[in-house]
Amino acid sequence: MAQSTPRIWLITGSSSGFSRAMVEEVLHNGEMAVATLRKPSVLDNLAAQ
Repeated sequence: MAQSTPRIWLITGSSSGFSRAMVEEVLHNGEMAVATLRKPSVLDNLAAQ
């Protein structure tokens, strides 16, 4: 059964590696991500999604 509301993910250390990949996958699946990292500008290209 499909969910009617998107999940919201909290992902820490999102500037690179596994956490970055998680943010990309979550956004690709149409869900929402709250990503924390030291330099927010690293995710500027994903912020538009």
